[in-house]
Amino acid sequence: MSQKIFISSLIFQNNNYGEIKKFIEHNNIKNMEFILEPDNASDFEKTLKLLDTIEFEEVAFHGPYKTCILSDSDENNWQKALETYIKCFEIVKKYNGSYIILHTSEYHEENSDIALIKAKIRKLVEVGKKYGVKVILENVGLKEEAIFSEKKYFKFLKEEEYKTVLDIGHAEINNWNIFNLMKESNDLIFAYHLHTNDGELDLHQSIRKNDFNINKFLNILEKENIDSRLVLEYSPSIEKKTLISDFNFLNDSL
Repeated sequence: MSQKIFISSLIFQNNNYGEIKKFIEHNNIKNMEFILEPDNASDFEKTLKLLDTIEFEEVAFHGPYKTCILSDSDENNWQKALETYIKCFEIVKKYNGSYIILHTSEYHEENSDIALIKAKIRKLVEVGKKYGVKVILENVGLKEEAIFSEKKYFKFLKEEEYKTVLDIGHAEINNWNIFNLMKESNDLIFAYHLHTNDGELDLHQSIRKNDFNINKFLNILEKENIDSRLVLEYSPSIEKKTLISDFNFLNDSL
């Protein structure tokens, strides 16, 4: 069993370059998952500067989710999303990223064209391959806004031979059977986004807060001999000392 622990850049959303660099180096963080939002120029430049000035063991990326909404039926917006992702693929390739995450969609409307959304996913995965980039999906959409149910999502992954990052917080809100998925669908899960919530809102809180049984999660990883990437994806509102406490907890537990 082998796991790598990553920190998502989400928690640093409100920090400047110097503060982030100091925190990463002081706490000896070697693996990062960086969110890429090219339309946010200052944030994008900050990310590239961190990549250029810090030596990491492994970097991964999270694709743009604020402006690239696959359920948006506007053709111009889709073309813009495709161009934005191509820019991201170039960054992933340049910095030898191990993967980039693609949100299936942020929301589901009554007239959402599921077949069109699937076609967009296929297109982005195909374009990513041309750049030598591994595109993995993420389970997103909460409750009635979800495009896929648990069953339909993993059926789609299996049919298309895709991998997913299993977002624990999103799965909790949607009442997915997380521990069963770890056992039965491990071959489709490339990484885990670790965070919790109150069962209603996507709060991105500590893995040792709320009702999630982190010890059971870790026990299954060990018992099933699961190799994976574990990404602490915390809200900017979470104190950094909580992040480091959980980071150390995982390191000591694995």
